[in-house]
Amino acid sequence: MRSLERKETAEELLRGISKGTLIWYPFEKGKKALCIDSEDFHMEELLREKGLEVTAVSVKELLKEGISDRIAGMYDYVAGIGIIERCNEPAELLCCMKKVLKNGGRLLLGTDNRLGLRYFCGDHDAHTGRAFDGLENYQRENPQGAGSSDGHGYAAFEIESFLSGVGITNFRRYSIFPNLYYPQMLFAKNYYPKENLELRIIPRYVHKESVFLKEEYLYGQLVENRTLHEFANAYLFECINEMEMGADGFANALQVTLSLDRGKERGLATIIRDDGKVEKKALFAEGNSHIQEIIKHDMDLRSHGVPMVDSELINDIYVMPFVDADTAQLHLQKLLKKDKQAFIHEMDIFREYILKSSEPVEATDDNMPDEQCYRRAYIDLVPLNAFYVNGNYLFYDQEFYMEDYPVNAVVMRMVDLVYRGQPELERILPRAFFLERYGLLKNHDQLMQYSAKFMVWLRNLDILKEFRTQTEQDAETLNANRLAMDYSVGEYQRLFVNILDGLENRKLILFGTGKYAYKFIELFGDEYKIEMLLDNNAERWGSCVEGIRVAAPIELDTMDTGKYKIIVCIKDYRPVLRQLKEMGVKHYGIYTLDFERPREELLKGRRISGPECGGIRKKYHIGYVAGVFDLFHIGHLNLLRRAKEQCDYLIVGVVSDEGVRKNKHTEPFIHFEERIQMVRACKYVDEAVRIPLIYCDTADAYRKFRFDVQFSGSDYEHSKAWLNKQAFLRSRGSDMVFFPYTESTSSTKIKGLIDRKLM
Repeated sequence: MRSLERKETAEELLRGISKGTLIWYPFEKGKKALCIDSEDFHMEELLREKGLEVTAVSVKELLKEGISDRIAGMYDYVAGIGIIERCNEPAELLCCMKKVLKNGGRLLLGTDNRLGLRYFCGDHDAHTGRAFDGLENYQRENPQGAGSSDGHGYAAFEIESFLSGVGITNFRRYSIFPNLYYPQMLFAKNYYPKENLELRIIPRYVHKESVFLKEEYLYGQLVENRTLHEFANAYLFECINEMEMGADGFANALQVTLSLDRGKERGLATIIRDDGKVEKKALFAEGNSHIQEIIKHDMDLRSHGVPMVDSELINDIYVMPFVDADTAQLHLQKLLKKDKQAFIHEMDIFREYILKSSEPVEATDDNMPDEQCYRRAYIDLVPLNAFYVNGNYLFYDQEFYMEDYPVNAVVMRMVDLVYRGQPELERILPRAFFLERYGLLKNHDQLMQYSAKFMVWLRNLDILKEFRTQTEQDAETLNANRLAMDYSVGEYQRLFVNILDGLENRKLILFGTGKYAYKFIELFGDEYKIEMLLDNNAERWGSCVEGIRVAAPIELDTMDTGKYKIIVCIKDYRPVLRQLKEMGVKHYGIYTLDFERPREELLKGRRISGPECGGIRKKYHIGYVAGVFDLFHIGHLNLLRRAKEQCDYLIVGVVSDEGVRKNKHTEPFIHFEERIQMVRACKYVDEAVRIPLIYCDTADAYRKFRFDVQFSGSDYEHSKAWLNKQAFLRSRGSDMVFFPYTESTSSTKIKGLIDRKLM
C-alpha cells in the first residue's frame, strides 16, 4: 500500500451506501425482478448491476386495479425498500407483491422499525418528524394512522402479521443497524454477535439535535440480554413464495457486515453463513483485486509466525471457517476485570505478535527518528481483529499494511481499542500504564495522528464530512440534551443558558482555575470584569490566572450575596453546586465548553439597527468577519463593504500579534493595537474585537457572538477546513458566505514589495 489515494466524491459514496440493504444479497443473474418505488435506495440501479432483468413500478401503479393480475407469477424477485411505511394499504400492497412472484420467488422487503433503538435515544420519527411518535404508535396522529401524508412506521410483529395475513409464511427476518438508509450490519433473527458492536456500528439520525443517549453504549447490553433484535432500527424480510422452507432456501446469512463508506475499490461484505463458513467478498467489481491481496497478507503474516485463521480464495471470495469465540478485545476487557496481572501478561503477548509481524527498516519520519519502522506494518493487527481460542490468539481480517511505518502506531491502536469506551477499565488500570510500559509517551500525539490519518483515508471521513455532521451525534449536543433532562425548563435556562444575566449590577466571580475558567476568560474577559477566581485547592490561593487573583471560597462570607454572581467553570460541577448552596450563595450559573451565548444577551448594549428601526431590510442581521488586517488595503475594504451591505450589524475579529505568529508563522508589519484601531475607524464596521489566541476558531466565535453569517474571502471557499466551518454554522442555522478575492492587492503582495524595497 504505497499511497492513500482516493477517487470518489461524497455523492458517489453515499449512492453506494444507500444500496446496502440488498447489495450483499446473492441474486441469480438473468432472472426477472420487479423493483417497487425505491428511488431513495437506488434499488433499480442496484438490481441492474446484479445482472437482473428489471421492471420498475411505483406503489400507486402496482395497486391499480388489474395490474397485479396482468403480471401475476412473472417475477423471480420483488424488491421494495421503505415502501410499506408510505403506503395507505400495506396488506393490499403485500398481496399484490406476492401475486406477481413465481413459485419459489423471493420477496425482499426493507422496513423501518417504529420501536427502533434510535427512537428511544431521542431521534425524530422518520415519517412524522417528531420525537417518540412511533413509540407511542402515533397516538398524536389523525385517526387514519397509516393514511397520514407523512407515512407510518411499523414494528416487526405488525409486518409479520401483514405477511401471514396474505399467506406469506416462509420468511426470514434480518435486523439492520444503524438504519435502513445507511446499513452497516445485518443480523438474522435469534443470532447474537460475539464482538464489540459499539466500535463497529456508527449510529445515524434523522434529527441528531434531539438525541440524548449514546445508542452504541446499549448494543452490548442488548446482546447480553438477548433483546437486540427487538430494538433493531430497521428490518429486512426475505420471503419465499409458495414453497417449503429448505436448508438452502434462504440466503443462509447469520450476519452481514458492510463497509460501503470505503468506496468501490475497498467496499466489502463480510458474511457469516449458517453452514459454518465466513465469506468476505467485494461489493463492486473494482474490489476483487483487494480480496486477492488479503490472501497474500495471510501468507506473509504466517511466514513471520503470526497465527492466522485458515482461509482460501474461492471465485474471488475470501473464505474462512466460523470461529465460535470471543474477539481478543472482549477477552482482554473481561480479563482485566478479573485479574490485573494476567491482563498485563496477555497484553504483552499480543504486542509480541505485532512486533514479529514484519522486518524493521530505517526510520522515515524525521520528527520521530527514534521510532522503529517496519517494512510492512499491518495496521489492523489489533484485538478487534483477532479471536481468543483455547488460550491462544488467532488473527484474521488483515486487509491493509503500510510500508515503512512506525510499528508503535499499531501498538498504540492495540492499547486504544482495548480501552476505548471502557471507563471501568481505566479505573482498574489506567492505559497510561501501557503507554509508559511500551514507550509510547514520547511520540504519543504523532503516533495517534498516524492512526487517525489511516482511518480518515479508509473510511473517507473528510469526503463524507458534511454527511457525518448532519447524521452523527455530537458530544456537545448530546450532553446539553442530557443536562436539560436533569432540570426543569426554568432551572436549566437559569443554570446553563442565561448565565450572563444579572451581571450589570453584580460582581462576576468564577469558580475554578482550569481549562473551563481559562476558556471563559479568553472568550468573555474583554466584556465582563472578573473580580476573582475561587478554588478549593489551597495551593492555588494567592496565585493569578491571566492576571486575576485566585482566592479561597471562604472569602464569600465577607461579601453581600446579592452583590455578586458566581459562574462555575468546572467539568464536575455538582460538588461545587452543593458547596455553594450550603454557603447560602443565591446567584450562580454553570459554564460548559459548548455554551452558546443567548441572542438576547448579545443584543444588550449594542445598537443594532434593522428594518424595525427604519433601516433597509438586509439578508442577515448580525455578520462576522475574521482577519489579520495587516497593511490595511483595498481588498480589506471591499470585504468589509460587501459584508456590511448584507447585514445590519458587522462584528470584525482581529487576530492578535501572538495569533499571527502562531497561525501564520510570520511577524505582522503593524502591531495589533494599531490594526484594530484602523478596522474600528472603517465606516462599515460596527464593532471590532480581539480574537483569542487559543479559542479562535469559527465555532468559538459563533458561541460568543451568535451571528447569522460569517463572511470570508473566496480564496478559502474550496478549503476543506473552511467548508467544515461552513457545515458547522449551517447545522446551527447560521451560514458561511465567500466573497470574491481582490486579485490585484493583498497584504502578502505588499509585504513582498516592501521586502524588495519597491515600496
